[in-house]
Amino acid sequence: MAVQKMILIDHNQKEQIDPENEGFLYQINEVCFGRYFWGNVPYHWHTFLEFSYVKDGSIEYSFAENKMILKEGDALFINSNVLHSSRPVSKNKKATAVDILFDHRFLCGSYNSTLERTYFLPLMANASLPFYMFPGGEPLTGELIETFDAAVAADRERAFGYESTVQSQMAKLWLKILNELNPLLQKKNSKTSVSITRMKAMLLFISEHYTEKITLDDIAASATISRRECCRCFHAVLSVTPTNYLTQYRLDAAIQLLANTSKSVLEISEACGFSSAGYFSKVFRSYTGQTPKDFRKGIVG
Repeated sequence: MAVQKMILIDHNQKEQIDPENEGFLYQINEVCFGRYFWGNVPYHWHTFLEFSYVKDGSIEYSFAENKMILKEGDALFINSNVLHSSRPVSKNKKATAVDILFDHRFLCGSYNSTLERTYFLPLMANASLPFYMFPGGEPLTGELIETFDAAVAADRERAFGYESTVQSQMAKLWLKILNELNPLLQKKNSKTSVSITRMKAMLLFISEHYTEKITLDDIAASATISRRECCRCFHAVLSVTPTNYLTQYRLDAAIQLLANTSKSVLEISEACGFSSAGYFSKVFRSYTGQTPKDFRKGIVG
């Protein structure tokens, strides 16, 4: 299961916006898990704040040290720079979540403002609150979803000045979240897990060098740790070996190229770090049950 700094893997949809581009304010998504080839949103993290709720079905959210299942009507806040992934509890049943990613400056206006220092940084800097679940059926959860849906409706309609309406609704939502979490913010802030910090360094290294020939030693060196500690971190945080993770990451990249470009199988295998087209086809088939050519035909057809 691959990890990305931002989710850009929806192979049969339009190219998605990278919200870390300059000028980003927010991005609202309806996440239908059937659109993802692997059936899940892979591990990733981003600098933005995230709020989502389950529209239908049941979804398992995984964090570095926790897992939880959210049912229809449950809502979830995910803090900045938190490693997480999600998948439907049942692959045979529909599961959809609606979420928003937003830069806190969308609401506070600028860095080092009074609003930022008072209403955002205390929570964003609190490693002991990586996420918070709001159970369905509770009055507060209903209010959060109603407020968020008003922002979604404004974004969908795109009437003149809709950004201001989205901003206004999100400000209301943020204040409701803070009122709920404020008692927890008074507790002593815990230090960021060493394993998570190391994992982010290694995952970022892989995302920047997967096209090259890299070894376990290279991955470990990116976090200044031993091979053994590297394997321990991957197992503890992602329940996968570094080698299997790297292969999965390369396959995710290959799927993008198969779906969205006319590059040959040989060109794609070279672009994604595989040693040969033959080896690429063998690995691709073992993971997906199809050859790269058959996969591409299925998309085009």
